[in-house]
Amino acid sequence: MWNYLRTHVFYVVLITVGIVAFHSWSSEHDARIVAESQAKAIEAANTTLQSQIASSDALAARTIAALKAQRAQVTTPAQAIAAIPDVSTLPLNSRVAVDNPVQVSVDATALYNELNQAKQDAVALNACVTARSADEEIIKNDKQEIVVLKKKPAFWHRVGSTLKIVGIGIGIGVLLGAHV
Repeated sequence: MWNYLRTHVFYVVLITVGIVAFHSWSSEHDARIVAESQAKAIEAANTTLQSQIASSDALAARTIAALKAQRAQVTTPAQAIAAIPDVSTLPLNSRVAVDNPVQVSVDATALYNELNQAKQDAVALNACVTARSADEEIIKNDKQEIVVLKKKPAFWHRVGSTLKIVGIGIGIGVLLGAHV
């Protein structure tokens, strides 16, 4: 009778261990597939953000180059007065002439240069802000990817801990069966 019971307990334990091992492997496999798909989605988002940074930087560089070329062409006050609306909607910084209080004078070239530089700075700032927000998004996505990839312990570690629990249960069952 004891041999019969021992043989059947062995087969039950063997089948149980097999089912637990398969279940652990299946869970780990599914978790890895989900983690890999999330990692690929995060990498795709990072690639998109990096291309946005590159296009924003290229647009800023083209705009600044056009503004610098326009600035180099403005040399006379008449050209500066005509070109001011291209770079700003600010009114001219006018002042009363010292020798004639009715006449207003404007240093158009210096004003235009200042406005042009301000426009260049604004474009560069906008590009930097865009790049900064995209960089922060990339960092956030990378941290999220790290969390996704570190989600669960390794398959064999989980199988080992599950087998320990099953072994303890079997041991308790054997001890209880021996005392009955």
